[in-house]
Amino acid sequence: MSFFKKLFGGESKPQTTEEPIKEEVSFDTLKYDGIRALRNGQLDFAEQCFLQALEREEDLEIHDHLSQLYLMRDRLDEALDEVRIMAEAQPDNMRVFLRMAHVAFMKEDYETLREACDVVLSQDEKDVEALLLLGRGALAKEQWEEAVAWLSKGIDAEPRFVDGYLFRGDAFLHLGQVDDARADADQLLTMIPDNEDALLLMARVEKASGNYDAALEYYGQVIDANPFNVAAYAERGELRSIMGDMLGSVDDIEMAKSLRPESTIGDDNAQQGIEHKVEDAMRKASPFGL
Repeated sequence: MSFFKKLFGGESKPQTTEEPIKEEVSFDTLKYDGIRALRNGQLDFAEQCFLQALEREEDLEIHDHLSQLYLMRDRLDEALDEVRIMAEAQPDNMRVFLRMAHVAFMKEDYETLREACDVVLSQDEKDVEALLLLGRGALAKEQWEEAVAWLSKGIDAEPRFVDGYLFRGDAFLHLGQVDDARADADQLLTMIPDNEDALLLMARVEKASGNYDAALEYYGQVIDANPFNVAAYAERGELRSIMGDMLGSVDDIEMAKSLRPESTIGDDNAQQGIEHKVEDAMRKASPFGL
């Protein structure tokens, strides 16, 4: 943050409109006005500034900012291109390769994800972020045993690895290893009691165990924690149907549809409702310490 303050305290005055940029504008003005525009949500103008700045001078920080801008616009191919430029210029910067892995995960490019994480793990075999990404990539490919293996390595490296327990518990459920999933859910609720994701995992564990009353209680706690949790309503609705409570089932399913009308509610998918946290990860300190 101090770097940004330094930038914003500079002498150049940022452009406040998205008018065409004049040819005589300097590299520094373009770069810093682009950073300011990016922070203010003026994405078109920020992109224009950054691209014209790069025409004048190569700059890795601008490629970093462009990668973030493209991510905001879901232009994942372009974001990955920018990160590749950064990685080629700084092959020893593991933050860059973690950024590459995050972008690859978002665009479902699991080969690139694996390659980037391999680079990171070659430097630190206990890098929890890389192990999590590999585990989540395996989950996305429905390779449950591989997911368990990667996430277990992450937990061994960091025993309070909350995401590791969360996603490993999900993988255990897919494998039918309900007792192992319960152990992970118990551990999560010990570390983060009242957390909606932990409660949702336990609700699924109880449902898989046939403990329907307990599952209903946990689904209720999820909704108490977050009244907008679509998965909790949808899954509780399905459970109520199984238990013969058709009116309650309809109410829950309709609530789920109202919260996410574009989606088909009712799929029994144990991964549904676990929030993807890539966006938060992308907001961490940039590879250049910005």
